[in-house]
Amino acid sequence: MSRRITLLVLALLVLGGLFLTLRPDPQAARDQSFDLNITGGKLTPSQITVGEGDRVTLRITADKDMELHLHGVDREIEVESGETQEITFEATPSGGFPIEDHGTEAQLGRLVIQPREGS
Repeated sequence: MSRRITLLVLALLVLGGLFLTLRPDPQAARDQSFDLNITGGKLTPSQITVGEGDRVTLRITADKDMELHLHGVDREIEVESGETQEITFEATPSGGFPIEDHGTEAQLGRLVIQPREGS
């Protein structure tokens, strides 16, 4: 009986050690992807929230030709009506930034980059 308990305790210690060693770091940067749709001047979803340092990919479809400007990360992308365009960037710096139709300067949505703990 004591041998079984010893083996059980040993197995639990090994499993606990593996869990602590192999678990993902919640503060590590992640790859994030979003599908955005612009119809009638409205962006869906209207807000994109990511963590600082994340690698972000946006797949954008619009009902009219436009140049989309992502403030904060200072990226622009030409979007053709009915076509899906893709843009990838690293989410820095942290903060809240407008996403706008560069031609009309209309704010369509918001990009929120949350700081990492300890940053």
